[in-house]
Amino acid sequence: MFGQFVPMLTAFIYLIGVTPEGVDFVPMVLWLSSVLYWWAISSSRLFSIMPIAKDVIFNSIDDAVRVLDESLRLVEINEACKMYFPQWHRAHLGTAVQ
Repeated sequence: MFGQFVPMLTAFIYLIGVTPEGVDFVPMVLWLSSVLYWWAISSSRLFSIMPIAKDVIFNSIDDAVRVLDESLRLVEINEACKMYFPQWHRAHLGTAVQ
């Protein structure tokens, strides 16, 4: 919340004319809030948790899902896809799909 509130407050102070003439502190404060966002994300290990969450959600879908890249190669299949289409399994990952 702090990262959102500070730029808004700074912009409000600039708009009411409290800052010196021609000086806009908003870009500097946005830089500071970006550093705060980076610190919050890196300290919470958000990016290390995301692949685990993706796998849990992807494999809990009841519908069969096949993910292909732009060259029509198989990138990922979920558990339901393996159940409904036994011919598709992890050994096919990276191969072209007809």
